[in-house]
Amino acid sequence: MSLLDKLIQLKTPSQDVPCMEMYAPILEELFSLKTEDWELDETANKIEDVLEWAQSLYDMNRYAESLSLITQMVYTINYFYEREAWYGMYDDLNGLDYSEAYWEMMELFEKLLHEQSLPDAVIVPVKQTLTAIAEEEVLTNYTSWNIGALLDDPKDHRPPNNFDLARERLRKLRNKL
Repeated sequence: MSLLDKLIQLKTPSQDVPCMEMYAPILEELFSLKTEDWELDETANKIEDVLEWAQSLYDMNRYAESLSLITQMVYTINYFYEREAWYGMYDDLNGLDYSEAYWEMMELFEKLLHEQSLPDAVIVPVKQTLTAIAEEEVLTNYTSWNIGALLDDPKDHRPPNNFDLARERLRKLRNKL
């Protein structure tokens, strides 16, 4: 059974509780270093598959599960990239900046965080997780994924238009060495 199949089979008993930890082990395995794809296609496909399933959960009115799944995916990606120094995959995420995946994710986040009336028991832990991700600025430093925008963060993390993102990433990597 594939990891995505395992993910699809999970179902929380209540939509009034957060279920990020339910998805954590599968997403960690799905996006782990053991499955790192230096061709960079596999990771993008995995992100798109998870987003597709999160959208399906949303379409089935399983809002807490959908929100928990995409939040846990972003947390997992952020975790591996920062704490495991998985820098080779930043270009893959940067490539996703130009795909529909980022915009689909942001649209789904926006609907779940602002349009659905989810209980605070779900929203509060999700916003805490997203705030922690935004404050680390891992995704915003290495890609143009701006999670802070979901939290009505007045500080825009995107670099100016003339900013050379690749050169800045290289500078930050060199400083870490």
